[in-house]
Amino acid sequence: MYAMIPSSCLDPARGTEARKGSGRCFLPLIVLLALLCLGISAICVYSGYPAVFHSIICIPVLLFSIYFSGRGLLYTSLLCLAYLLIVLFIPVHTETGAPSPVIPALVRIGLFELLAFMANRLSRRHAYTERLLDETRSRLDRQVRERTLHLQQEIEQRDRLQAAYREATEYHERIVAQMDLAMVVWNNDMYITNLNPAFEKLVGRPREDLVGRKLSTIPELEETVRNPGNGPQILNRPNRDNTVSKVLWSVSPIYLPEQSNPAMTVAAGIRVPE
Repeated sequence: MYAMIPSSCLDPARGTEARKGSGRCFLPLIVLLALLCLGISAICVYSGYPAVFHSIICIPVLLFSIYFSGRGLLYTSLLCLAYLLIVLFIPVHTETGAPSPVIPALVRIGLFELLAFMANRLSRRHAYTERLLDETRSRLDRQVRERTLHLQQEIEQRDRLQAAYREATEYHERIVAQMDLAMVVWNNDMYITNLNPAFEKLVGRPREDLVGRKLSTIPELEETVRNPGNGPQILNRPNRDNTVSKVLWSVSPIYLPEQSNPAMTVAAGIRVPE
């Protein structure tokens, strides 16, 4: 019997589309079940069994109404007509004087039609609800895809900007680190925050001993800040061998956008040949 059902109808992954076509898929099985119920009803009518056995026809009636919400009532009417023809034309082997089975059959047909109508209404309402859910799900899936694409683009753009920023930062750091001009940076609290190897070589002290210390660690720079003068200044720098070198210092305040006070100060120095 299951060989009569297409394998695509048994695939649960098809979702709503599979449910919409399930009526067509199970039609051979429902028709076979309806014929079986009609055959049992014919045997019951012919043998004079109690009428309760005729009610098995409600099974294909329900199946027709559920899987064929558009034509379920028509299929039910055809099934009830076949049942009525069985009752009318198959001789009944009962005792003489027994009531005619036609009136009970008509009552059952009326009940079958009522059952089919109610099942059909419920099936239509269920189909309408599923259609609304599918539309909502499709809209949400589309919004999720659009938002995901937008986020991916933002992430890619951010990664590109970060990569460009890192590249530019590394480029400028390499320039500052490799230049012969000594450079040092301090903040508004007069604490040294950065310097390059040329500055370490000029003052004869490693970076670890200078970063985080007060600018007063370099007396000539502190003097330059106290007496800015007009432009670059040549100051004496004592050496470890008790000699004195002349260093040309240029001090420049650095301003951030839309700020009136400097955020930091940069000093650049170079030895002046004797």
